[in-house]
Amino acid sequence: MSRNTSLISSFAIAAVCSIGGIPQPQGSNLTRVAPISLQQVPLASSGPANRDYDHATVAMNSDRDIIVAFHSTINPNLKQVEIACYEHQPGDTWNYIGTEVVGSTGHDPLQLAPAGLVKCERPDVVAVGDRFFVVWTRRYQGLPLQPNEPAVLECAWVDLSGGSIAIKRNAQPQGQGVVLDTDDPALGSTQHLWVRECGGVPDAVPLNDPNNPYSVAVVYPHQKVFSVPQQSEDRTFELRVVTCIYDDALGTVTPGSVDLLVPQIQFNGQSSPNPGASSGGLILPEVAPSLQEGAFWLAAERQIEVGTPVAIEGKIYLGYWKLESGMWTEKASRTYQTGTAGLTYYRRRPMISAYPEAGQSPTVGLAFNKIDVSGATPNIDVIYKQVTYDPTGGLNNILAFPQWPNSAGVDDHKPASVMGRVAANLAVAYAGRAPGQGGASSDLINNQGVIIDTSPHVTNARPGLAYQYVSSALDPDYVAVCWEKTMSQNGQLVVWVGVE
Repeated sequence: MSRNTSLISSFAIAAVCSIGGIPQPQGSNLTRVAPISLQQVPLASSGPANRDYDHATVAMNSDRDIIVAFHSTINPNLKQVEIACYEHQPGDTWNYIGTEVVGSTGHDPLQLAPAGLVKCERPDVVAVGDRFFVVWTRRYQGLPLQPNEPAVLECAWVDLSGGSIAIKRNAQPQGQGVVLDTDDPALGSTQHLWVRECGGVPDAVPLNDPNNPYSVAVVYPHQKVFSVPQQSEDRTFELRVVTCIYDDALGTVTPGSVDLLVPQIQFNGQSSPNPGASSGGLILPEVAPSLQEGAFWLAAERQIEVGTPVAIEGKIYLGYWKLESGMWTEKASRTYQTGTAGLTYYRRRPMISAYPEAGQSPTVGLAFNKIDVSGATPNIDVIYKQVTYDPTGGLNNILAFPQWPNSAGVDDHKPASVMGRVAANLAVAYAGRAPGQGGASSDLINNQGVIIDTSPHVTNARPGLAYQYVSSALDPDYVAVCWEKTMSQNGQLVVWVGVE
């Protein structure tokens, strides 16, 4: 979830500072209120009515329109990517104008069906000025002859106006996106795109491009070495980057070249700190915008095995990247790890955000889980950092910032980092808080200890957050938040959204 003054103001992630949000029944429209009121996001008409939907992300553009992107499960083997669209109205209300399927299972660009089953999943959506960019992975899963699970990275641009949803995907049919990268050489790929253990989870970031106001970069993993069950849990990945621009006059989408960003990332050992469990995604790149031309922040997971007996050392990478003379260059980086042989921890799910603001040093907020498995059950905490980029001295931690209120009696899952303009009074991180000892998650809270949403049916899902600054508004700091929870009536996993 990446998120301008002018170009960049749509792109910073932010969050809600009020207290006590109360879940409401499903409704078509949204109203900006404090404390925030969450409404259930309607599904598209395609698929079972009570299907699960999750991996939600949200974006708000410069017109204050909102899109929530997510995937829904048609059956255990099929998923589709949907976007729920809300158009801003006077009085700070939003009309729900429909939910559309942008990535459907009815297309087979790699021509592997019926050998495999197609899953369109794990989307990201970002606002780019007054438009939106959506990206997702089309994954061929369960292929007996191609067990590395080839994939296609697809995208679309979206314009909301006059109560209509215009999806820009060149000549592709409904439910199929413009190809950014693919495993099939016949479609222009010169290399494989494999995602079996990483899920191929993409993240998009708007670029400050003086030649085109609608320009983004997408960072995503490709798996090169796979673990072998009961033999080896060694894995190797690389991170790739691809750009994409939208020509508003012509309504056309133009992908850029696929470039290698980080050639070697290890994720060895168990993919989950819970015995016998596994993670549905690894590496999980996160990108955030910069005011500098062709630059962005990048965070990602790494993991190694150390010591005897073997222990897990989770590492979080943070880097600042810039396009120089046609080459992506790492200008500075840091790795967050223990550095002590006897003190190893799982570190998972980094989330970053940045609000590029004129006159301010490039600054990013980083949040991730630090998991201690030395006891009988894992203890899950949130670590939060604020980091600045200094062209003469690399990346520097800011010493004074509101740290997450970790407690020994609770587990805080899957944090999301939040950044807004300096003058905005925002919290800096959000997460799902659960009772300790493996209890079900119950609250969405922020680092100030404020409960945003409470329910016995809230999952420990990651919150999705979007920030928009509108200088002409009486209250200029807008926040949209989406959140996933399980319904008590039928056990359905659903997505909720609200605005403050």
